[in-house]
Amino acid sequence: MAKREKRKPPRKAPKSYVLDGPVRRRTSLRLEKAFEQAIREICASERISVAHFLGRIRAKSGAKGSFSSRIRCEVLNWYRTRAHGGKP
Repeated sequence: MAKREKRKPPRKAPKSYVLDGPVRRRTSLRLEKAFEQAIREICASERISVAHFLGRIRAKSGAKGSFSSRIRCEVLNWYRTRAHGGKP
């Protein structure tokens, strides 16, 4: 019998982003396309730049975990709040 090869999911290509804050800086992130689109939708809705949105997440004190994970959680919380009529 032939051994079946396991296919690895395609890797997300890193994308470079600029973060707003006291010092503007660049960072590379690997995010799914759905999260990239969600970030753009959030920024358009709030009339802020992607750099400002990401800088705001980075600036939150006491945040733990990887930056990519914190972004995903922030996006999820934003949509959940909207789904519940603005109530967290």
